[in-house]
Amino acid sequence: FQNYWVSLSQYNEYQRDNIEIMLEPAGEKVAFALVGAISDGFWKKPVEGAKVSVRSVTPVAGEWYHSSSGKEGKFTQRGLVIDGANNYQMEVIVTAENFQELRKTVTVRKENSYSLDLGKVELSKQKVNFKVEGFVKAAYSRETPIQGAKVALSLIAPLHAPLSVNLHSEPSGNFSHSGDILKGIPYRVRFQIEKEGFEKETYLYEL
Repeated sequence: FQNYWVSLSQYNEYQRDNIEIMLEPAGEKVAFALVGAISDGFWKKPVEGAKVSVRSVTPVAGEWYHSSSGKEGKFTQRGLVIDGANNYQMEVIVTAENFQELRKTVTVRKENSYSLDLGKVELSKQKVNFKVEGFVKAAYSRETPIQGAKVALSLIAPLHAPLSVNLHSEPSGNFSHSGDILKGIPYRVRFQIEKEGFEKETYLYEL
């Protein structure tokens, strides 16, 4: 009788790398629900149709579960399964049109088994870039630029204090400003233009 030794690393057809072993945590499995209410952080009103995605992160990574907020912004994510012997870390992702994605991690403790209320979850508006350009010239001659005119620019949004910027016209009479504003908000832009020897002018535009 003769022994033969074969190294599996020499034969790819027998080689198995990165074998994933899944261990389920011990303990009685219980159904669990995550509830909360999605709110607009700007208008302080409920957000309907927000997508809420939830999964467990620890002690084991679980699959994603999805739900949507109703007319009052409320959502209930059922179908989650945990065991009553461990604390769980849950990853929550909330997305909605015109809002920034929100990610948060919550701890589900053993005493919270069966349900956890996140309370009010506020979403922040997405930001978009805007640019304002203008030209200051003498009323008596549309071809004559005015240099050094003070241009007080104010961005006016509901429920918020105006954002004010002071500019000065260039030798060409041009002025410009760019920055970020919140998406989906009805802004008004006010210009107050002053120059010694000229009457003060005020203009108001809608963005």
